[in-house]
Amino acid sequence: MVRVIILDFGTGTGLLSMMAVTAGAGYCHAVEVFKPMADAALRTVKINGFSDNFKIINTQVTVRPNGDMQTRANVLVTELFDTELIGEGALPSYE
Repeated sequence: MVRVIILDFGTGTGLLSMMAVTAGAGYCHAVEVFKPMADAALRTVKINGFSDNFKIINTQVTVRPNGDMQTRANVLVTELFDTELIGEGALPSYE
């Protein structure tokens, strides 16, 4: 069985990540570059009992043995759109 590893770009409060773990994902790397929101996500994940399945990343993501992620994710979960459609740096993030 393949272990599902999630990459949640622009996690916000972590809602989509928690839903993915609830649906069976093994681990989630939740990226949020806005520090106050990353702190809120960390608290939300902890309060809801998901800490063992999460890593909140508040920097540019590195994928290497000693990086933020040791291996690449196999599922991308994201919701980057705001009222401006491509605000919040959506295009560079997707690239």
